[in-house]
Amino acid sequence: MAKFDLKGLLNDRSVPDRQQDQKIVYRNPKDLIPSEENFYNTEKLERLKQSIKLLGILQPLLIENQDGKDYVIAGHCRRKCCIDLINEGNEKFSRIPCIYKTSSELEQDAGQEDDIVRQIMIIQANCYRDKSDWEKMTETLKMEGLVKELREKTPMEGKTRDILKDLIGTSGGQLGRYHAISTNLCEQLMSEFEEDRLKISVAYEASKLNKEYQKQACELYEETGILTLDDIKALYRQQEAEKGIPGQMSIETATGQNRPPENEVPITPELQIERFFEALNRGDKEYVLTCNVTATTYLLETRYRDVRIRNGNFNYQANSTGIMFNPGSYMECAFTWNELSHELIKRFGKKQKPVKMVSIDAPEKTGDVISVAVKAFCEAYPEKLKTIMRICRLYNNNGEAARAVQKRIAPYGLHGCTGPEVGYTFMGFNAGLEIEIGKEKVPMKYGRLVVEVKKLYDPWDSKFDEEGRCQSVAETPDEKQHDFVEPDKIADHTGETTALPTMKNNDQRKEWLRNYKAWGVWYEDKNIGVKYYKYDFENGARLIVEEYEPDPRNQNSWWVSNLTESHYMHLVGGPEPEHKNNIPKWTYHTRYNKFPNSESELVEFLKELQK
Repeated sequence: MAKFDLKGLLNDRSVPDRQQDQKIVYRNPKDLIPSEENFYNTEKLERLKQSIKLLGILQPLLIENQDGKDYVIAGHCRRKCCIDLINEGNEKFSRIPCIYKTSSELEQDAGQEDDIVRQIMIIQANCYRDKSDWEKMTETLKMEGLVKELREKTPMEGKTRDILKDLIGTSGGQLGRYHAISTNLCEQLMSEFEEDRLKISVAYEASKLNKEYQKQACELYEETGILTLDDIKALYRQQEAEKGIPGQMSIETATGQNRPPENEVPITPELQIERFFEALNRGDKEYVLTCNVTATTYLLETRYRDVRIRNGNFNYQANSTGIMFNPGSYMECAFTWNELSHELIKRFGKKQKPVKMVSIDAPEKTGDVISVAVKAFCEAYPEKLKTIMRICRLYNNNGEAARAVQKRIAPYGLHGCTGPEVGYTFMGFNAGLEIEIGKEKVPMKYGRLVVEVKKLYDPWDSKFDEEGRCQSVAETPDEKQHDFVEPDKIADHTGETTALPTMKNNDQRKEWLRNYKAWGVWYEDKNIGVKYYKYDFENGARLIVEEYEPDPRNQNSWWVSNLTESHYMHLVGGPEPEHKNNIPKWTYHTRYNKFPNSESELVEFLKELQK
């Protein structure tokens, strides 16, 4: 019996090849049944839906008839988008192009294993779509399981890893990382990874931690809203420190056969403090070296609370209030976290020039820059403080609160205000924010802002209660007096166009598009509540943005999704776009019409413009 060639079968008989052999049929998307084996996300489809609405279905769905019913093999997202469009009143999408898969070869070569091959085909048909890291992991592990299952039932050519590499492009090393994450990552961190809030590099390193240290990682994430690779590596070093220093223990010690009594040899606190500092990662050492007491105290309390180590190099017990070296011995010595921070800075900190502040009292501790900056911001902008406090009431998780603050204050990725004493610039979530005091700019993440503000104020204080309708971001009195305008933009449209900034990546292009208000209002139709903005490019194209006021039905709500203006972008004129696979890079309009351009189209336009 010849061996079953899965790679050859699927690669030689690809979806485009089948499409050439089969006639296109038209089916109602509501009559098509999605495959139960499809695990890909079908929720975040707004851009795809808009593309289908404007251009139609460019690639027919691949379907299969079983027992008189049509099942989707490839095209679950397209099907869902068409159903949504029908529900919105677009009846032209009630009949969409489909192609029946050719099953004769599968049935002939795979026999009774056709169901396994069908699941493999679903994964392969989705190889070219944009996927999250969690989807890539799930895809790979599921494909591996299907190949192994098929191998048990029929002889196959090639190694499993080679087949996976050929079918979905996964290397052996990446497969090993996926197995580590899937097997060892705790439920909470796996959930964050699935929601694409945790990078795969962080997820993989976290999978190396035991349950106790993964719990500490979760607590750190809940407090700050951010979990970095350095954070995980610091926890891993602590975990390894508990085991002792590699290369200095015997086989007996490593296996526990020759384990010394825990309190037999006390270690001087002075020596442990020195070792403590040497064990810190580079980023944490920097706080000590720069004499930042607040940051050092915070990281020590966050990273080392509830840690117990006795390994011949350290002997200490820590909790939320502080640390005790040599507990229960004659060398017992206790420090609060603040006291230990001062001790580390006293021994290893470098002398820094005091930070000059304007119009505020200089703090006694020069390292406490972030706390001072946050306090100054809250006092200068009480309306902003109210907004942050109301958001904190809704979320116990500081990370979620931080994301909500960014969406509320800087929904377009950039919002700022200048003032005689205190100014600020709020950017995207990853970029964070800056508080400007005098000539000093203090950067921080949104998670840190939330933590510091909650240290200063109680979110449930009555002074933060709603007083009628909360003003929108652009309506607060402080910003009316000190509107933020980027240096290379114009505040009011004068008829002249400012030079287009050089944009090196898609994130910068998106930020420029979302900051369209900086162009200045072109004209306003107060009868229908619409503002128009325009930007004229040197190639003759004009970008017009129509902006609608918030829905009046939500006037009593302060939440961002209800108070943010809706806007639509229209690209008019200019050179016609190039075509890729007979598809234009952006929708071309010779004159203004009601059909907007998507953000992804405009990004392609800007990229082409600055080649």
